[in-house]
Amino acid sequence: MSRRILGALAALTLAAACAPSILWASRPVDVPADWTRIGEAEWSVWVPPQWERDTAGGVFGEVIRFSLRGGRSRAPAGAAASATAAPAAIARLTVSRFRDELDLPTATTAYVGPQCSPCGSDVRHERLNVELEGRPATLTEVVRSDGWWEWHLVVQSTCRTYIVRIVVSGERVAALHDTVDHMLASVRLADDRRAALVGC
Repeated sequence: MSRRILGALAALTLAAACAPSILWASRPVDVPADWTRIGEAEWSVWVPPQWERDTAGGVFGEVIRFSLRGGRSRAPAGAAASATAAPAAIARLTVSRFRDELDLPTATTAYVGPQCSPCGSDVRHERLNVELEGRPATLTEVVRSDGWWEWHLVVQSTCRTYIVRIVVSGERVAALHDTVDHMLASVRLADDRRAALVGC
């Protein structure tokens, strides 16, 4: 497991018969000055300036998607000088939201998958319990057989489950570890005031 994301982020506390809990996202988030806070009244996350909003249609439940793209590809032989292939995404952030009444372990299994190592074709699939400003959450790290890495942060408000997913090309994992750390640690939720009054 990558201890730079799942271990060195903060102090690790152990409880008897419980999974490790990283008190990581409770710390103040020190993001660079040029980062942008995106989201809505109920949720937010900070994003670096190089990451661009992706307008392509997402899967069910997805509310926003940002991509970090590599340099433009060379034009094929014989093509016009101005012709270049669209740069491929080397990293992607998605935020999905579901209205449900699932508890956190059930929601994590339902939306991310069961905990296992190895898991199917994945090289590694590990999960820890974390705390996000007093809210219990789960953070799952997956190393895929194609070399790409994934992080899935699952956290719940009064009536909704949020899944923050970051996927990074294996070739860029080392360079983007700190960025992933800051992005995940910057996630914040606010309970729906109306739900607190009238229920879900």
